[in-house]
Amino acid sequence: MESRKLEAENLPLKNPATREAIELASRIISLTSSLFRAEATFFESCDPEFPGDRYHVVAVETSLSPAEIVRAEQQWISEVISIAPEWESLRLSIRAK
Repeated sequence: MESRKLEAENLPLKNPATREAIELASRIISLTSSLFRAEATFFESCDPEFPGDRYHVVAVETSLSPAEIVRAEQQWISEVISIAPEWESLRLSIRAK
């Protein structure tokens, strides 16, 4: 149940904002993996009707019970808001196994 980490320190990034975004995404992926006890992935997507409206998705497929999923999702929302309050384009996708 280990997530793949984005390692900004190993990338040749000259822009500090890009480095910070990668580090924040890595924290969110780790948080998601921990809460849902499963590997999480991170990707960019859009609404097909509005291709210019891009958003970022953290996806996880979990074996948790429905009640556990609801609790984990509530905690995820609370924690993500505290560490990334201005990241309005972030979405969570949960699939039950």
